[in-house]
Amino acid sequence: MRKKYCIRLLAEEREELEKLTRRGRLAAVKLMKARSLLLCDQSEDGPGWTDAEVMEATGISPSSRNW
Repeated sequence: MRKKYCIRLLAEEREELEKLTRRGRLAAVKLMKARSLLLCDQSEDGPGWTDAEVMEATGISPSSRNW
């Protein structure tokens, strides 16, 4: 599967998403999106996972409207 978008988060954006994922009370969809963005991050601080790796880890499918 070819990448459609390349995500590079700024340090501030990454920090905010990490805060969201650490909160105890957050809607499941919002948590899944934040986690997915962190995993996709192609910046120097991000893991830069492939789309397939992110889909496997989060359970998101390409046809999912939540993606």
